[in-house]
Amino acid sequence: MRLTKDVVLSIEMLNKLKDKTTPVRVSELAPQLNTTVTYLEQLVNKLRKGSVINVKRGPGGGVLRSTHEPIPVAKIMAALGRKMEYNKETKEGQILEKLDQLFQSETC
Repeated sequence: MRLTKDVVLSIEMLNKLKDKTTPVRVSELAPQLNTTVTYLEQLVNKLRKGSVINVKRGPGGGVLRSTHEPIPVAKIMAALGRKMEYNKETKEGQILEKLDQLFQSETC
C-alpha cells in the first residue's frame, strides 16, 4: 500500500487550510503545494463532492475546510475514490488491514 499523489496533496492542502477562517484561492495554494492550478482544481472538486471542503465562488471566493475538527484520512481517500486493497489471508494483508483501521482514526 502506498499513498498516491492525490491523497498526499489533499492532506497537505487541508493542513494549509487548517487555521484559515476565510476562503483561500486555489491559485494561491498551488505554488505552495508545488502543483498546477488545474490539477489542484480537480482535487478540490472531488473533495467538495465528498464534503471534505467547502467552495465559495466569486469575489473573495476560494476553498475552506468543511470543519475545523480533524478529518479522517479514510474520508479524504474515499472522497478521492481511493481505497486500500489487500488480501487479508496473507501476513502482509493482515498488516495492511491494521493500517486501514489506523487510517480510519488518523486525522489531519
